[in-house]
Amino acid sequence: IFSNSGSKDCVQSTAQGCWFHLNLCVQMKNLPPKLHTGIMKMYCIVAARPSDCLVDAEDVKQVSVGFRAWETEEMMNLNEKLLQYIKGEASGRTAETVEGLEKSGFVKSFASSRPNQNMQGFSTCMLDVSAFPVGTYQCGWHSCCVDSNGRCWSLLPLNSGPIFT
Repeated sequence: IFSNSGSKDCVQSTAQGCWFHLNLCVQMKNLPPKLHTGIMKMYCIVAARPSDCLVDAEDVKQVSVGFRAWETEEMMNLNEKLLQYIKGEASGRTAETVEGLEKSGFVKSFASSRPNQNMQGFSTCMLDVSAFPVGTYQCGWHSCCVDSNGRCWSLLPLNSGPIFT
């Protein structure tokens, strides 16, 4: 997933009280070509919460480096929310009914797209961070795809989520 600038290492800024706009590119790598035609749609969830404010520049530097064990539970949580969104979409529910602030403090947004021949899906989403205090935050994200048989495949992230101030 890449943020507005196309660089995964760039910190984006948004005005206090505003929503954070993301241009997304989800790319599937290492997928055998014979499976390309079976992928019908790609989905992505982006989430953040005020309690995950990064305190200083060292926090920001550490966030963009490597795998962190605590993210496994977060990834499972985001995967569950993404599956709920996909099921809701299939039953005709709109994204507005599942986006927004939760009791856990997360704000989340969903995006979907059909992959091109390079197995890239492009989309946009808006994350409602208007109530966040001034600070620097990292978005969590997770993606999956649905094949022609209706099976959902989780796609493990190869990079950390976008950082915004």
